[in-house]
Amino acid sequence: MNTATHRMLNEKQLLYLKCWYHECTSRVISTDFAFTLWNTSTQFSSENYQSSF
Repeated sequence: MNTATHRMLNEKQLLYLKCWYHECTSRVISTDFAFTLWNTSTQFSSENYQSSF
């Protein structure tokens, strides 16, 4: 993949992230909910990590 294409992809991804972030912040999402969601996902991945041994 050449650098021009790569740069274009990165810009598109950044734009998408900005839009997604704006969507989330423009709606009223409670911090508790976001924290719980983050907590659950990290707990889930750590359990998966431990069970792989």
